[in-house]
Amino acid sequence: REARLAAAEALLGPPSPRLVETLAAAAREEVGDWSGTYQPEFVNGMLLAVWPQVEGFSKIILKQTIEPAIRKALGTLGDAFSIDMDGYSLGDVPAKFGQMIITPGTQITDDGDLKVMKVRANVEWHG
Repeated sequence: REARLAAAEALLGPPSPRLVETLAAAAREEVGDWSGTYQPEFVNGMLLAVWPQVEGFSKIILKQTIEPAIRKALGTLGDAFSIDMDGYSLGDVPAKFGQMIITPGTQITDDGDLKVMKVRANVEWHG
């Protein structure tokens, strides 16, 4: 755990003033125009710190959501289906985001329109 935290800290470096300003505005629920291009070091550092929890969460999703859905879709053949979790791992090296481009957007829902942000980035992961 300490090694992961130290590695995350090394990746993070000092946060950019714009990032600090954006996070502070979000905390006050006053997020204005956050569109722009961001370097991914902060996100990659956070992902490195929580990667073991991401793996644990992925196991839960596989066993509690995906496996039952596949079993149901297979009908009677699904009775013999199971995902073998022995040796399952996302790997020791977490996924990494490339440069992030953020643009505002709108998501239409039954309860009305939501302001959202679209994040576009390349993701590299070798598992």
